[in-house]
Amino acid sequence: MAQQPPYINPEDVDKIVEDWLASEYGDVLDDETDFVQTRATRIIAARLRDAVEDEFPFALVTGPAGCSKTVTTRHFLRYVREQWPWLNTAWIHAQPNYEPNALLEALALNLYITRTRRFRDLLHTVHTQLSAKRMVAVVDEAQRMPRESFEVLKYLADETSSTFILICTEDFAPQIRRWRDIESRIGVVAEAEPVSPEELIEMPMLAGLPKASRQKIY
Repeated sequence: MAQQPPYINPEDVDKIVEDWLASEYGDVLDDETDFVQTRATRIIAARLRDAVEDEFPFALVTGPAGCSKTVTTRHFLRYVREQWPWLNTAWIHAQPNYEPNALLEALALNLYITRTRRFRDLLHTVHTQLSAKRMVAVVDEAQRMPRESFEVLKYLADETSSTFILICTEDFAPQIRRWRDIESRIGVVAEAEPVSPEELIEMPMLAGLPKASRQKIY
């Protein structure tokens, strides 16, 4: 009689997948000497690597303030530059009311190409460069962009197979996902989360402190 596979509670599936990601892809940022990894950062890095490898148009990184969304993604972009040196890369910090023209100027600056004030000319120039060499770009504080700026990124992603990693606040993530044309292009959602007390207690920089002190710090 064939042995029945072990029963898996459907509610546990997400955790099983995340545990696998954390173990299988835990080496993505391991070479970073100034960056302390946690289970959450390993999962974020693994999911972002999948987004780049599969050429997803968008990847979404969200979570509470202070949970290392920006730091983790910045280190991941360094990993991209090392592992895929043939890709264009960009780090863009969105300013308040980050209009399409400002977004395109930032992309052009990262591509080392001549900028122009005319929107159509600028869009064409960036499009031409990314058609020849796809880009992995991070947009931090993506909640500061109006809908029109997301349209620009959608167009460039669709036309050039580029991947745009959007870092945004928890409350803005549902807004993005209500835009069905944007949501349908999000291949990866990575949610940052606070460091657990068990992880903090085990961190090397706190090794000299008594366990009770480390717990109090948490």
